[in-house]
Amino acid sequence: MNMLNVDYRKVETLIPYARNPRTHSDAQVAKIAASIVEYGWTNPVLVDGDNGVIAGHGRLAAARKLGLDEVPVIELGHLTPAQKRAYVISDNRLALEAGWDEELLALELAELSESGYDLALTGFDESEIDALLADETTGGDGEQEQAGDDAADDVPETPAVPVSRTGDVWALGPHRLICGNAADSGVVAALMQGERARLCFTSPPYGNQRDYTTGGIADWDALMRGVLAQLPMADDAQVLVNLGLIHRDNEFVPYWDAWLSWMRTQGWRRFAWYVWDQGPGMPGDWAGRFAPSFEFI
Repeated sequence: MNMLNVDYRKVETLIPYARNPRTHSDAQVAKIAASIVEYGWTNPVLVDGDNGVIAGHGRLAAARKLGLDEVPVIELGHLTPAQKRAYVISDNRLALEAGWDEELLALELAELSESGYDLALTGFDESEIDALLADETTGGDGEQEQAGDDAADDVPETPAVPVSRTGDVWALGPHRLICGNAADSGVVAALMQGERARLCFTSPPYGNQRDYTTGGIADWDALMRGVLAQLPMADDAQVLVNLGLIHRDNEFVPYWDAWLSWMRTQGWRRFAWYVWDQGPGMPGDWAGRFAPSFEFI
C-alpha cells in the first residue's frame, strides 16, 4: 500500500487528460466552485508523475473559475499507463453505483433548511429539493397531511402551448407585468412605456450566487448592476433590495459592499437599513447558534 502525500501545485502546471470521457457542464463547474468556497478543498486533484490529471477535472475547472493559483494534489506516480487510463473511467463510474435513501435524504435536507442553510450548496437543483421536501412534508405517500390545503396552490402541468411567452405584457389593473429578463433594457422599456418608477422593490438571488434554472450566477455584482442600470427611475425614487445573510467560516459575509459602492457612483445614497421580521417565535438552531429569522432590506 502506497503512502499518500498531499502537495500544492500551480494550476497552470496541471495538464487535463485530453481523452477524458467525463464531461463537466458550466452549471456543474459553478456548483463545484461554490462547494470549494463553502467547504474548502476536501478532495485533492489526482495526478501522475508528469502533472497529468487522472481525477479531478471538474475541481480543476472550478479552481480556474475561482482564479485560484494553487490546488492540492496527490501524485499517483506508481500507476502504469493502462491503470491511469482505466482509473480515469472507474473513478467516475464507481460513484454512479451509489444510491440514495430518499427518506433519510429528505430528512437531512428538511433539517438543514430549517437551520437556514442554503440547500443549493448540496448540489441538488431546486426542483429536486422541492420534490424531496414535499415528500418529507407529506410523509412520502403524496397525500396531503393537512385537510385544509388549498388545491389552488398546486403547480399546474406546463401546457403544450404556453399562455405567457417572453415579451408578453400583462395588465393587472393599474399595474403591468412583463415576461422577460430584467437586465435587458428592451424588456424594461417595453414594460415602462416611457414612464419612470418612484419605487423599485426587488429580491435578487443572495450573494452565494443561487440560480434557480442554470445552477450558478457567475457574477452577483454584475447581475445587480445589469438590472439597476436599466431602470428608468424618477428623481425622488427609492430602491429597496432584499438581502439575506450568508456565512463563510462562521461569520457573515457582506457580499453587498461592492454593489453599494457602485450605487453611490450612480448617484444613489444609502438612506437606511430595514429589517424584515420573518415570523414570530425564537429563531432556530444553526450549527449550535441562533439562526437569523430576518432579512435586511
